[in-house]
Amino acid sequence: MNRLAFIKNLLGLGAGAVMLPTYDWINQYDKFYLLQSFVRGFKYYAGPALLPQMNEGDMLQLVREPQNEYDEFAIALHYNQQKIGFVPAESNDVLSKLLDIGVIELTAEITHLNKEASAWENVVIAIYVLKERKPGNELTLEAQQHTVLETPHYYSVKSSGEKVTRFYLDDSDTQAYELPPSRTIS
Repeated sequence: MNRLAFIKNLLGLGAGAVMLPTYDWINQYDKFYLLQSFVRGFKYYAGPALLPQMNEGDMLQLVREPQNEYDEFAIALHYNQQKIGFVPAESNDVLSKLLDIGVIELTAEITHLNKEASAWENVVIAIYVLKERKPGNELTLEAQQHTVLETPHYYSVKSSGEKVTRFYLDDSDTQAYELPPSRTIS
C-alpha cells in the first residue's frame, strides 16, 4: 500500500466522501485592536535590513524595556528575535502596564507594509487581544468598532527654510504651510 492509499484509508476517503465531525471544544476568537501605528525608531534598529523578509500578517514580539533611559514604559518590537523599533511613546503607558501585569495576552502583527515609503512609514503594526466568541453572545456596536483596522495615511514631510510640505501617497493632495518664526527648520 502506498502512502496516499494509506492516508485515504486512514481518513476513510477510500470508500467515498466522509463528513468530518465538528467539535464543540474548538474555540473561536475575535481580535480586538487596541492600537495601530507606525513603528517608532525603525531606521535605527534592524528594521531596514529585515524589511525585505517582512510580510503583512507576520507576528511581532512585544518586549518590555522598563529600564529604558528615555521611556520607562518602553515596549520594543522584535521581528525574528531582532529589535526593529518601538511602540510609540504616546501610546504605550497603558499597554506596558498590561504587559507587566500579565492579566491579558497582547499580540502584535504587521498589518501594512510600504517598502517605498520613508523609513518611519515602512511598517504599520497592530496590537490586539483575543477574546473567545461565545454562542449567542453578539458583539455590541462599540465592540465591533475595535475589530476593524484602518488603512494608514502615508505621508512624507519635505522642508525648505520656512515651508513644510506634506505629500500624501494615497491621493494627489499636498499641503504647504508656513512655520512660525520660532520653528524655522534649518
